[in-house]
Amino acid sequence: MNNSKFGRVFAGYGGKNNRYNIGGNYNSFKGDKRFSVLAMSNNIKQQNFNIQDLVGATNTGNTGGSGNSGRGGPNGIGRNNPANNFLVGQQNGIATTTALGLNYADKIGKQRKVTLTGSYFFNGTKNVNESSAIRNYISSNDSNLVYNENKNTTSKNFNNRVNLRIEYAIDSSNLLTFTPSFTSQNYNSTSILDAANSKNNTAIINSTNNTQTSKQVGFNFSNDILYQHKFAKKGRTISFNLNTSGNFKNTNGTLFTYNQFETDSTITVDSIDQKSTLKTKKLYGWRKYNVHRTY
Repeated sequence: MNNSKFGRVFAGYGGKNNRYNIGGNYNSFKGDKRFSVLAMSNNIKQQNFNIQDLVGATNTGNTGGSGNSGRGGPNGIGRNNPANNFLVGQQNGIATTTALGLNYADKIGKQRKVTLTGSYFFNGTKNVNESSAIRNYISSNDSNLVYNENKNTTSKNFNNRVNLRIEYAIDSSNLLTFTPSFTSQNYNSTSILDAANSKNNTAIINSTNNTQTSKQVGFNFSNDILYQHKFAKKGRTISFNLNTSGNFKNTNGTLFTYNQFETDSTITVDSIDQKSTLKTKKLYGWRKYNVHRTY
C-alpha cells in the first residue's frame, strides 16, 4: 500500500439526553510520505480514538529500533507504540470529549538520508460526576438517625502533545537521532459536597457544605540526542546519548467549608476558608556512553 488514500466519517445523534457521536479519519500514503488525521467529538463517554483507527494512522512502517514491544500501555497497547501519543487515561463520570490527532512521516533531502516522523494531539474533556448517599442508623445509640449526602464534581482537562523523531543516516555506519517532545495540560475542577445528619430525616442535627476548587497548568519537554556508530567488525558498536528534560507546574486551590451543629437547642457555626498555591520547576540533564562488542 505505497500509494493510497482512504478514510471514513461517522455521525450519530439521538436519545432523550441529546447524545451525539461524530468523527472521522483520513490517511494518505505516497511512497515514503504518510499523512493521517483523526478527529472526534461526543458526549457518550468515549474519551479515546478507536484502536483500529490509531494503529492505521500511526503505522509508519519504521520501528526505528523501538518496535511495538512493551506492556502496560493504555488500552493494552505497548508502552513504546506510537499510538500512545494519542491516548489519555480514562476518567469516570459523564464525559464530553473533543479530540484531534495528526501524524506525518517522510524521508527528506536529495539523498533521502533524513527520516522525519511527527505527531500532534489535542484532547479536551469535560467530566461530570454526581453521587448521592442515604444512610439509616438502627443502633440503640443512633436510633432514627439519617445521613444524607450529595456530591457534584465537574472537571475540564485540556491536553496538547507534540512529538518528533528525526533520524539522519550519515552513512552506512553512522546514525544520528534527535527526539524532542512537548506536552501541556490545563486542568480545572470544582467539587461541591452537601451533607447532613438528621433525626427521622426531618430535624437537622448537623450539616456541612464543602466547596473545593483546583486549577493546574503544566508544561513538560524533553530532548534526546543519540549517536550510533557501527564498526567494520560485525557486532561491534559504540553510541553516545544526551538527554535533557524539564517540567513546570502551577497549581492553585481553594477550600471553603461551612459547618453547623445543634446541641441542646444551641446552634454552633464554624467555617474554613483556605487558599493554596504551589509552583514547581525541574530541569534534568544526563549523558550516557555505551560500547557493545563481540569476538
